[in-house]
Amino acid sequence: LAHRAFEVFDADHKGFVSEDDLGRYLSEVTGEDISNDEKHDMLQVLKNTVTKDKDESGKGELSLETFEDLVLSKLKVIQYKDGDLICNQGDEGSSMYFVNTGSVNVEIAGMGKVAMLQPGEFFGETSLLTGRRRNATVRAAKTGGKGTQVVEISRDDFKRFT
Repeated sequence: LAHRAFEVFDADHKGFVSEDDLGRYLSEVTGEDISNDEKHDMLQVLKNTVTKDKDESGKGELSLETFEDLVLSKLKVIQYKDGDLICNQGDEGSSMYFVNTGSVNVEIAGMGKVAMLQPGEFFGETSLLTGRRRNATVRAAKTGGKGTQVVEISRDDFKRFT
């Protein structure tokens, strides 16, 4: 699960996540330009204090090992029934989620269903990283009664790496 999430950020398969990777991803998600200062600040929030993840130029990088520690450190497994609300657009967000089993529907007001996320995919990262309100409503999809399992990481647990 952590490897799949890491690959979303490390699209070039460099073996680490850079400030530019975070900025690219958040620009895609939010539709906004992310300044160099914002990229740097976000990476510092993500980074463990492990100095091996910082190169000599002072530009930070987040290794797969540190990313795994970050993602797997304090996870909460939650089981949802078909159609259950996971998060509501406009609500304050203090966590992100990884789909473990089943699937979830992503809905945006005025647009309806915009995506169905499968195991290994995640949502809620924008609220977790930026503190913005949830930009979509997410519900457990119909799975024929099997339900959907997500793994949640809270902002507090995420921040313990700063």
